[in-house]
Amino acid sequence: MKKLRLLPAIITLLAISFGSCSHQVSNSNDKYVVMLSMDGFRWDYPERVETPNLDRIAKIGVRAESLKPSFPTKTFPNHYSMATGLYPDHHGLVHNSFLDPETGRTYGIGIPETRGDKYFYGGEPIWITAEKQGIITGSYFWVGSDVDGLHPTYWKPYD
Repeated sequence: MKKLRLLPAIITLLAISFGSCSHQVSNSNDKYVVMLSMDGFRWDYPERVETPNLDRIAKIGVRAESLKPSFPTKTFPNHYSMATGLYPDHHGLVHNSFLDPETGRTYGIGIPETRGDKYFYGGEPIWITAEKQGIITGSYFWVGSDVDGLHPTYWKPYD
């Protein structure tokens, strides 16, 4: 089976909302990092149809040839691992939905109150690290970006 070819897509979402943000760009030579994730997107989908915009991003940027997901191979744990650089057992999101045995609290992707509860999110996401360096960041529906105290400059809550 061919390896996933969409990691450049995974490297695109974090800054994809910059185009819709209303801030002034101080220098036309400013560098941008865009991280795009297409969850459940087969490796060969871009070859099945024309994707000129994705092709352009891959051509002028970086495109990974493969991806090794964290265990468990679930959306929330892996997306937050990409944001923090930590494995799920180190950042706390060990599944899309789970019961915390120490507190009896339930986390779930379908429970908005827990998705925004900082208790469940360990580690420092890349947008917070960048903000500390004075870099403007943005996120559009990225897991953990709508957590109280962990927002990027511009963000849309995950829904």
